Amino acid sequence: MSRRILISTLVLASGILLGVNTDETTPSSHLEGGSIDLPKEPSAPPKCCAYPTKGWSAMTNVTAKDFKCDEPLQITCLSTAIRNTLFVGVVGFIPGMKEHVITVSGAKSATDQFSCNPETTYWTRGKFDSEYEFFACMYYNQTGGIKINIE
Repeated sequence: MSRRILISTLVLASGILLGVNTDETTPSSHLEGGSIDLPKEPSAPPKCCAYPTKGWSAMTNVTAKDFKCDEPLQITCLSTAIRNTLFVGVVGFIPGMKEHVITVSGAKSATDQFSCNPETTYWTRGKFDSEYEFFACMYYNQTGGIKINIE
């Protein structure tokens, strides 16, 4: 919906035309000229979450190239990405901390879904869950080693 304002034209003694914006409450019978349509006022840009995966191993239902700001994402990690993996997990990194949380794990694969909270621009699994800045795949191998791929 566009706004309309009334424009009146005044002719000064020197012959210069001057356009004057007037309030819409001014009776139009006292004005010369007409009205124009102004473009709609721009709305604030949406707050967006950053694309949430780093590294080569996390698979998502939406690529970084096709990501559109705050759409829900599904992240999958597969144990076959690294040899001798006993189980795999999706880990979320808490904003401002070096800690990570395993959101889901499995022997062959781990899949979890996240939504962007546009107020904080962080990712969450639900109303009462922690918020995460980004995600990566975690691999636990047969010798007890853990690899988290954030490269």
